[in-house]
Amino acid sequence: MDSEHILIVSSEFPPGPGGIGFQAYSLAVALHRVGRRVTVLCNADYANALQVSAFDTREPFRIKRFRRNGRLTPLLRCLDLLQMLREVRPTHAIVTGRFPIWMMPLMAMHRRGPVRHVIIHGHEGILGTSFMRWMTARTLRFAHQIYPVSQFSAGNLPPSLPRGIPVHIIPNGIDTAALGKYPRDDIRGRLEGNPVLLTLGHTSPRKGQHRVIRALPELQRRFPDIRYHIVGRDVNNHGLKQLVSALNVEHLVQFHPPVFPHENLGLYYTSADIFMLLSENQPDGDVEGFGIVALEANFFGIPVIGAKDCGVEDAISHGNSGCLVDGDDAQEISDGVAFLLEQTDIRKSTVAWALAHDWSQIVKRFLPYLGGSLRRIS
Repeated sequence: MDSEHILIVSSEFPPGPGGIGFQAYSLAVALHRVGRRVTVLCNADYANALQVSAFDTREPFRIKRFRRNGRLTPLLRCLDLLQMLREVRPTHAIVTGRFPIWMMPLMAMHRRGPVRHVIIHGHEGILGTSFMRWMTARTLRFAHQIYPVSQFSAGNLPPSLPRGIPVHIIPNGIDTAALGKYPRDDIRGRLEGNPVLLTLGHTSPRKGQHRVIRALPELQRRFPDIRYHIVGRDVNNHGLKQLVSALNVEHLVQFHPPVFPHENLGLYYTSADIFMLLSENQPDGDVEGFGIVALEANFFGIPVIGAKDCGVEDAISHGNSGCLVDGDDAQEISDGVAFLLEQTDIRKSTVAWALAHDWSQIVKRFLPYLGGSLRRIS
């Protein structure tokens, strides 16, 4: 056990936003807690140098950030990886995110190449140009183990993937110990509305905020005082505001800036009645592979309405932690809201579902593949 050293290579990482980074961080913490030596090599995007430094120094494992310098960035990342392979000599490498997948041939060429594990979120093999998709398909061949985060993500693996590579579906998880320390809004009213609908995440077609907005005229007929609160990084606010104006529902929608630090999200979760995650698969391959925010909302006792036909299906227990609906059917969305509001004990089952996805449980599903029993292939 002591000889095992795990290098996690991620395209995202806190304190910056992003589900890929949050999962990578949670996995690193969980592995450290069960006694594994962990080093992380990752990006430092969407956070300033002071925030990154403060975050890195308080973590119990080493974090090395990729260098970034214009067109030289891909080369610098490769050099950073080679340096880490020499310094750390990892026995296992867990890669998550597209560019880390592309760097797996470098790991395979290294004299002390680690066992290579790949987490698949669902978009890697179908998003981007034909060259990007080809690169992902080719470099995935260097994986020893592949872990899609949902049935949906597994279905998006390249068809050319060799059949000899084991594939294990392991869902995303949450750190309930950390979430339990988040401040809560014990006095309702921080967010206007009755009921209060909430979405957290950057505004984009994939996140599906536009689907909720399109359903608001139908929802208002049933719930006259309903309000929809959108919290997150402004990527598509202009387009959403145009839609809000066209549907004449300006009084029903409120936009909020991103929340920092992450702990303050607890104030929003506990002020909502229902979390909305009507993710929409995009023609360019931008898809929702799971939806960690659904589990976070459930931990705070908030049921989730999620879209069918995407990775969100694995994040929601239909009828227990929320409802799965056709994201383009306003009547079905309205029925889902009514159903959840009528379930007086739904908060108990949502919390139970969240606790079942605590990282202390999810990490156990990785451990059999990260121990000495897995033969290293150089």
